[in-house]
Amino acid sequence: MSQPRGPYRISEDERDVELERRRLAILGRVFDPPTARLLQRLRVPPGMRCLGVGAGGGSLARWLASRVAPGGSVLATDIDVRFQTDGIPGLEVRKHDIVEDPLPEGYFDLVHARGVLQHIPERVKAV
Repeated sequence: MSQPRGPYRISEDERDVELERRRLAILGRVFDPPTARLLQRLRVPPGMRCLGVGAGGGSLARWLASRVAPGGSVLATDIDVRFQTDGIPGLEVRKHDIVEDPLPEGYFDLVHARGVLQHIPERVKAV
């Protein structure tokens, strides 16, 4: 697994970590409702296999996991997974660099990447 590169690095300082946790929570409160409405219109059914790239605080990944159960799964990836929740049925959290680290090809029914590609200079390679 490659090390985080570029400007997106959160220090180990407790204050920085708490500020990032708050920032991610605010982003979830602002952007999750319209994203959930869009995904509801797409009719995300139980049994789907979903990928959440740059899952941040994991709020949308948790929401998706609740929708695709039973039988479905969500893989929530991020370069820093300290802010995600593990232990939710159907949800796997994985530290992952979308530019450098492979994922299973042809496995996912739905891929979601919100607020991540603008941070990646190699965004075309990531997609």
